[in-house]
Amino acid sequence: MARRFILAMLVALLAGCARGPSHDALQAAIQSNVRADLSQVDSLANTLGGDSAIRLLRALGSPDPTQVQVKHVTVLKQQRLDDGDYDMRVRYDLVTPNGSDTVTRDLLLEHSDDGHWRAIPHDRDDA
Repeated sequence: MARRFILAMLVALLAGCARGPSHDALQAAIQSNVRADLSQVDSLANTLGGDSAIRLLRALGSPDPTQVQVKHVTVLKQQRLDDGDYDMRVRYDLVTPNGSDTVTRDLLLEHSDDGHWRAIPHDRDDA
């Protein structure tokens, strides 16, 4: 009886891994990546010109990273890699206080040791 339970748990665990990240985990990984990129721009502007450079960025339409949201994520292509990560093409809406834009991107989705997913944009080599 205990062997069947262990086997059932192992099958369930492996089936969960084969599906890839959940929709919420994928959305969170993409949003985290977008916010991190915008934060780097803010950091560079702050280094170069302080608060006035940040205000200039906002005046030019660059959103505050904390106000950016990723919504309506659709996976267009997905391939599980040998190491358990995923090569994906996704489409999503990038929503800012100034409006929204639909984005299509190729991502490497890496599973980290802490159980979260990390989205890394890359260029697809379709040649």
